[in-house]
Amino acid sequence: MNSHRLFIATLIFVGLQSVASAQTAWKDYYQRRAEQDYELVLADQQSPLVLKPEAIVNWTNPLEQGQINGSTFVWENEGRPIVVGQLFSYLIGDDIRSLCHVFTTLSDRQVTGRRNGEVFWQPTPSEKSSWHAFETAPAPASNRAARLLQMRNLARQFSAYTDEASRGKRDLRLLPQPLYRSDETITDYDAGLFAYVVGTDPELLILIECAATQKESSWRYRFVQSTQSTTVATLKNEQVYHYEKSRHDPGSPNASYLSRHGIEIIDAELK
Repeated sequence: MNSHRLFIATLIFVGLQSVASAQTAWKDYYQRRAEQDYELVLADQQSPLVLKPEAIVNWTNPLEQGQINGSTFVWENEGRPIVVGQLFSYLIGDDIRSLCHVFTTLSDRQVTGRRNGEVFWQPTPSEKSSWHAFETAPAPASNRAARLLQMRNLARQFSAYTDEASRGKRDLRLLPQPLYRSDETITDYDAGLFAYVVGTDPELLILIECAATQKESSWRYRFVQSTQSTTVATLKNEQVYHYEKSRHDPGSPNASYLSRHGIEIIDAELK
């Protein structure tokens, strides 16, 4: 009996090791592709944006078919987040996967994205800013740790859900810690990027930021689309964000939220 239990435990341990090894391999693969394939540049600057050294989250979505997994990245300019991007893939056959990418701007400034030297994304600047001020929020604290607590409390005020004809309404879960926090060496600015998720897959993001040292600094926020599904966010039961799937073309290179599936067909297992 004890030997049988030991055998089962060994199988479980080996299986978990195999899963962990595969997850690490995919994480490294997406990181390498983000570094090698993509260059993002602000229109008024020549130097490319700086990719954060590591993904801000490596995720899976248990509710989607095809063993979907991916990584989410942030590109910065002078320490401020400008673009968030995702690389992910899912099975489309026994031995092949569809590689996909998603990009969304975190700024009102014009951005151009190149993949392997070719322009693939040039979102049209909106006539109206996507930033919104909080009607009631405390003044940004002078202490970095205290500002993190303030950002977490502000993010918790929102609720979000997706709505699909095939699946209906699906409430999203707010992760308690930001996926991204601006570097502590930047003393005149602070920001946190929070995620509303299914599993660990970000479906909607919210960037909360302040200019920390200005005398009359205040918090502001913008939502960042991360799924093709219709998405709604509310604050105190009032709708403050609505992305209607039928009104957008996420495949357009001029979309502020770009989502393209099948940019490559890759092997199902990394070698």
